[in-house]
Amino acid sequence: MKTIALMTLISFLFSTTAIASTYDAKCLNHKGKFSNCKVSIEDERLKLNYKSKKDKDLNVDIEGKSITGLSAGEYARRRVGEGVGSAVLLGPLFLFVLFSKKKRDQIGVEYMDENKKSKATLIEIKKKYGMALKTELQALSGKEIQEEEPKK
Repeated sequence: MKTIALMTLISFLFSTTAIASTYDAKCLNHKGKFSNCKVSIEDERLKLNYKSKKDKDLNVDIEGKSITGLSAGEYARRRVGEGVGSAVLLGPLFLFVLFSKKKRDQIGVEYMDENKKSKATLIEIKKKYGMALKTELQALSGKEIQEEEPKK
């Protein structure tokens, strides 16, 4: 009986379980608007899968160590705006969407793609899931989330 208990304890201690988290969110699309997407973290990777067929070309699979920066709130919107390119190219509608106030958490993810080019994306998620996603992204990337201090 002791042997079985010991073997069970050892199997729990040395087993490796793959933990995967999935969130329904909205991700930035080509037009500077948010489209429904599924954000998942599994196997040391961040995956963004757009639900719309017209946005499928935006799906990304980012290795955790390729993430170069994380930001949140208004700071995230500005950082992603800089990373995506000048708003002049995307038009004033992009600026309006990017800087409008939301009742959701926005998280910017900056990363290097497989061609070593710097890229960025913006994830918008319900506030009740925001802290969990931020925590997982920090653990995945080893980076701290940069948030701008509120102006006084």
